[in-house]
Amino acid sequence: MSEENLARSSEIERIGSSEERDSLTNWLLPDAPTEVKQRVQELDAIGPRTILASYEGPLPPASQFATYEEAVPGAGERILQMAEKEQDLREQALRSQYRSGRMRNLSATAISVLALGVAALGHYFGSPWPAVPIGLAGFFGLILKALKTSSGDQD
Repeated sequence: MSEENLARSSEIERIGSSEERDSLTNWLLPDAPTEVKQRVQELDAIGPRTILASYEGPLPPASQFATYEEAVPGAGERILQMAEKEQDLREQALRSQYRSGRMRNLSATAISVLALGVAALGHYFGSPWPAVPIGLAGFFGLILKALKTSSGDQD
């Protein structure tokens, strides 16, 4: 240990209360610039602060990433695997959502076409009044699907 470190450690032991130990002013070196001393005294007057840092995304910033790797060897690799797995799960969810939306569209179209077919058969065999509501339901189903598709609200 150097003489400066020994002098600094004896100075820290000299400081009594925890409030005095927590004071930033006590950690300044005697040869610190005046502006720095003034700013530190202002911060001491405000009192202790908590700093919260956050980030978005599956991976932490590079500086934190390196810290994790230093603290727990292999943590960086595990974090990368976690991010890759999350990306795979999102991709699977999107594919599943696309397939189910497509299936709903095909089912709605099939039901509408079937209703039109039933209406046409009913009209052909001489039952026009029951065929009209069924045909209208099928027709409106197709019209609504076409409007929904053209407006960009497609599933």
